[in-house]
Amino acid sequence: MKQGNIVFIHLNNSIAPYSTSSYTYNTIPDYFLHVLKYTKKFNYNIHFLGHSQDIDKVDESIHCFDIQKYSNYIQEITDKLKTNFSEQIKDDFWFLTTIRLFLVNRYIHENKLDNTIHLEGDNVIFYDYDPIIFETLNSGEFSYGKVGPYLSGPGIILYKDFKSAANFNNILYQIYSNTANEIRPYTGFYGHISEMSVIDIITRKSKKYKELPTLNGDSYIYDPASYGQYLYGTNNGHLSGFTDNLHYIGQSIKRKDIDVIMEENKPLIIKDKNKQKIFNLHIHNKPQVFHFK
Repeated sequence: MKQGNIVFIHLNNSIAPYSTSSYTYNTIPDYFLHVLKYTKKFNYNIHFLGHSQDIDKVDESIHCFDIQKYSNYIQEITDKLKTNFSEQIKDDFWFLTTIRLFLVNRYIHENKLDNTIHLEGDNVIFYDYDPIIFETLNSGEFSYGKVGPYLSGPGIILYKDFKSAANFNNILYQIYSNTANEIRPYTGFYGHISEMSVIDIITRKSKKYKELPTLNGDSYIYDPASYGQYLYGTNNGHLSGFTDNLHYIGQSIKRKDIDVIMEENKPLIIKDKNKQKIFNLHIHNKPQVFHFK
């Protein structure tokens, strides 16, 4: 029996008001299709939000939603971002990574999905649904991991229930109702206002947010960015063994506070001779996802 939900989304720059970045994929890439197929082996209801031409490529057993059904909502958020982030919105990668959170949250809320995980398309998981994943969250709460100072990772987000998604969206709407200049003082030493820096503001401002365990956990720990980089490298040419000096996990690996290994094709950290399960890996080096069958 399928339990819990996992929501994926892929957007192309046809919905972006400008097109200045070559980083985004105009059609769903093969690595993403592989992740969708791979995730089917676990006992979750899988949902995919995307464009009609991409939905045609997705397995029929996956719940698919044509993102164009949200065209009015997309226009509403686009108009707000045009007004308050007139320079940032010219980068379609910035726009798509920003608006996708609004769309995922809206979908989860409208479809009344409880016990839901949002995964970016370069994430692989290793465990079936377990109620323990959500037991630390109260109704209306959501959770994601801190990456480093002033940065949090939306690569994996947990939602206790559909109310959590509504709360998340309301907070995002409030933040993006400010101008870029008004937000920038809250993003620390980063000049670029990314969705990672914006959701980190939420960690300091909202009681509905709960931190996802990334170094210590009672059941699982989670990878917002760094474990996958260490084990499989990055999309910027770094090889396995890479650690980012600004990432909390990277700092812990460098200090040898933890060791990160694969055992029986599942990731673990070893800390004080104790092993802890890593629930997911965020694999920035995209071709490496094909390693998982």
